[in-house]
Amino acid sequence: MPQTYGHEVGLLRTVIRGMEMRSIPARDVTKEFLRAEGKVFAHSVSDGVILLDHSAHTTFDRLAESLVVRSKGMERGVTFESAIAEILS
Repeated sequence: MPQTYGHEVGLLRTVIRGMEMRSIPARDVTKEFLRAEGKVFAHSVSDGVILLDHSAHTTFDRLAESLVVRSKGMERGVTFESAIAEILS
């Protein structure tokens, strides 16, 4: 029977609502910048940064954990941080 990912899709929708892409250098993202913008997490990508608000960040952690736990191969060979980086990339 094929696996369904309805739970993960719901989590992903929540993440996307609290996610924003900015075309700014990662070096410009400081704690003060995040606080002023109402964001709590930044991930550098080739053309800027992805910013997450608190709700998106919390939900994103749950999404990454859920995906890693569902896949025995990922659970053994993937770090949580690398799963987050891969999903955001």
